[in-house]
Amino acid sequence: MRRTKISNTIRLLVSGTSAGLALTVTAFPLVAAAQTVVPTAATAAGTAAEVAPDSSRGRASVQPNVLPQVTVVGQSVNTNDAPLGISRLPETAKETPKTINIVPQEVIEQQHATSLEQILKNVPGITISTGEGNGGQSGDQFRIRGLSAKGDIYVDGLRDFGAYKRDAFNTESVEVIKGPSGESFGVGNVGGLINQTTKKANLNTSTSIDQGFASDATYRTTLDSNVKLGDTSALRINGMFQNGRVADRDHIDDDRRGVAIDFGTGLGTSTEWHLNYSYLHRSGAPDFGVPVAPGADGIFRPLTAYNVPGIKSSTSYVRNTDRDTTDAHIVSSNFVTKLDNGITISNDTRFSFYERDFSSTNPAALTYANLQSLLAGRNVALPYGAGGGTTYLQRGWGIQNVLSAKGEFTTAGFRHKAMVGLDTLYQRDHRDQGSWTGRQNNQTVVNPIFFNSPNATVSYNSTRDANAIDVGAFVSDRVWLTEQFSLLGSLRWDYFRSEYATSASTLGGAADSKKLSPAISAIWEPTKDYMFYTSFSRTYRPVGTDIAVAVGGVSSEVPQNGFNNEPERADTIEVGAKLDFLDKRLGVTGALFQTKKYNAYTIDPATGDITNGFSDSGEGRRIRGLELGLSGRIVGGWTANVAYAYLNGEVTSATAASTVGNTAPGVSRHNVTLWTAYDIPHTLLPVPGQLTIGGGLQYATGYWADSANTAKMPDNFSLDAMIAYKQGKYRISLNGYNLTNHLNYQSSFGAVRAVPTSRRTVLLNVGMTF
Repeated sequence: MRRTKISNTIRLLVSGTSAGLALTVTAFPLVAAAQTVVPTAATAAGTAAEVAPDSSRGRASVQPNVLPQVTVVGQSVNTNDAPLGISRLPETAKETPKTINIVPQEVIEQQHATSLEQILKNVPGITISTGEGNGGQSGDQFRIRGLSAKGDIYVDGLRDFGAYKRDAFNTESVEVIKGPSGESFGVGNVGGLINQTTKKANLNTSTSIDQGFASDATYRTTLDSNVKLGDTSALRINGMFQNGRVADRDHIDDDRRGVAIDFGTGLGTSTEWHLNYSYLHRSGAPDFGVPVAPGADGIFRPLTAYNVPGIKSSTSYVRNTDRDTTDAHIVSSNFVTKLDNGITISNDTRFSFYERDFSSTNPAALTYANLQSLLAGRNVALPYGAGGGTTYLQRGWGIQNVLSAKGEFTTAGFRHKAMVGLDTLYQRDHRDQGSWTGRQNNQTVVNPIFFNSPNATVSYNSTRDANAIDVGAFVSDRVWLTEQFSLLGSLRWDYFRSEYATSASTLGGAADSKKLSPAISAIWEPTKDYMFYTSFSRTYRPVGTDIAVAVGGVSSEVPQNGFNNEPERADTIEVGAKLDFLDKRLGVTGALFQTKKYNAYTIDPATGDITNGFSDSGEGRRIRGLELGLSGRIVGGWTANVAYAYLNGEVTSATAASTVGNTAPGVSRHNVTLWTAYDIPHTLLPVPGQLTIGGGLQYATGYWADSANTAKMPDNFSLDAMIAYKQGKYRISLNGYNLTNHLNYQSSFGAVRAVPTSRRTVLLNVGMTF
């Protein structure tokens, strides 16, 4: 893949204002800041910064700088050189000594992925947990390499506050950074983090409209319009409207509305600012799936795996009282400027407000006797968890600001790339816990009644309030000891404090922590196309980190007065390589790693007794594995994205001694994702326009759903295909998903329940760009 260095705001496939992170006096910088317009490419070339390394010892001479630079990616999908767009990280994935899986815009568009969950099917080693009871999350609750990442979802490098399911209408690409990243992102991310890059205004004028028709009468309309307002300013508007149902899941509606507006100014200059607003509304019913039941071997499996008469993959236990309505508002400011001395200053700010009206039906596990009765053709009563299901009203808000400065310099003849920054965050969450009068917990396992509680009413009689603050200062420096060998060291100090109170009990209090999160990497680049690295990183997760998605009212999830809540800690060692071939058209990655999560303990100050930690029942985990990846343009119009992950997880410590040594839950041993597309050349098919065919698969071996290794999820396999035709400004495409009609499972929750996914589905899309 050929790259061209140009002014930092011209983008083709990848949007990329640096999403820096830290505190500043003002949240939104003044538009009146001085801006220098680039009149010609020659002028840009004459004034842009150039660092010329000395071949003997990595010496560098820094010449005058005016314009910031980014890498613009053309038609290639070699994700090694994809800009990350996060100011706290190196500019590209290849420069970052961590495993990073990137799902580029081209793949998202070809697959017509409509949600973050669908996009992440292209990333191996990610599993999903079904929402817990007692007010736990039922939104996007991902596990990366078997470790919880339910609060580690970011947008443009800033936290995406709230518990809801994310739509992809405003998503340009998705990056999954695997392993602890506490040195850059602070508390949390014990297994990694997920970042969504949004669509930003650019200096083109175009409008795209698409209409999709999918299985189960689902209709989806999207609009993407970018308007150039002046020489250095533009406005981009994205909209989405969807009415539909989840195919092959009874009574599960999936209606969505969304709008995103991004205003960019200073595009093509040394000072660029983006101000954007996004809104997403989603309504339907939460799908908590089907119960699990033990077989003759004592292992719990999803009920749908036993061929029970009257039970289908579409069977759900949703009732007329169930609902999940969310509204999320996000306002963001992204500011970057490059000074004449070559230093780049970034300031990014986000304010989020979210509301949720939630009520669910929580099926509980069946017994072996229940299963035998069902197999004999008899019906049994459905057992419930959480008193039949959780009900609450939730609203909260969060604000984050990240200020960072980075630049290149030379000391004692050694070239440096250094960065320093300040990250501040505050979030608040309030819940009104509800209880039903007249809701009937009388469903049967076979032929459950949906409208079984026509006169049910709900009242809200208790509250839960939580807040958290995090202040982090971070610094990093990469120093070249020779032209080929360099060291990257990073360090972040965090002060974190969380508070919790509830009117339902005396549970609650406050807890704080002060921790240093280090990372160090050794990097060897024998040529410009090859990068080899070994790295170590550490992160901490204090109690109360993820207040919007915590299981409130449970002592292991919230701070308590009188207890010493020590944070979880996760350490990762990784050895890997990132290589480019075929004139950078093709990228190959590989890494061996080990992550150890050390269980957090709470210590009673009076007795000195050690009790369970606040996450995963205080369990320690060790995850070892291998990851391989290939992405890019193999030849001509043939592109491919392939990834494989081998994971071996073990429970290393737990309150229940019998679970120590068991396989860690949520860890599929073998994980494969593949997507490839081919533009048929006119020499083979002499027709006007462009015909493209494509396809792929996702495969993951079964995994244990609980630490006791009593509940097992089956293998997942999906074979997908696509055919698309484009002529002038018009296009049409047909996608088929899970073509083998395999029974897959979206998520699980211990030895309690599992959620089946849709079987074979199709999507027809027509669109135009003008």
